[in-house]
Amino acid sequence: RPSRASSTAAQLGYPYPDAPDCNEQTGAHCVADQWGFVQGQCHSWVAYRLNELNATELDGTTFNTNWHLPAGDTWGNVSNWTTAAKEAGVTMNHTPALGSVAWWSEDGAHVAYVEAVYADGSIRISEMNRDWHNGFDFAHLHPTGRWPDEFLHIADRPALPAAPTKVSASAGSQGATVSWSAPPPNGSTITGYVVE
Repeated sequence: RPSRASSTAAQLGYPYPDAPDCNEQTGAHCVADQWGFVQGQCHSWVAYRLNELNATELDGTTFNTNWHLPAGDTWGNVSNWTTAAKEAGVTMNHTPALGSVAWWSEDGAHVAYVEAVYADGSIRISEMNRDWHNGFDFAHLHPTGRWPDEFLHIADRPALPAAPTKVSASAGSQGATVSWSAPPPNGSTITGYVVE
């Protein structure tokens, strides 16, 4: 299976891998997705990821452009997402969480899905259309560099334990010994380890 770093949106199950290249200025070639957003755009990717990975936390609902909003209101363009989040009762702050939505105001606004939060405060995100042409990528971000303006906690997933540290191994002709230091559980229960 491909590594996560080299995975494409299609390999991760995104249903619109051949979305037309939407012109954000004129609306040309902008085709609606099943959630009411636009195929190939950052909000479409985030809606897919929330519905795919955070389904339990969404508690049987589907995150779409009307999610938890009064009739007639929409999440719409990502420049409106902080307003919609307030209206929907979504917590927003500067603290990332697994499965939260990273939001930037610059360049007309952008959103990405938080794939991991690391002990050093950095995060790993997946994002679409940062290049304005449906491009997809993963990025490792640090608070001292490119960093979101807000994190929207729509339906965060439970934190996962960190990876073990101080891993060492020695082998002889009849076996091997592997040792490690237990990682921080990050609020989860560590039930075992897998050595490959």
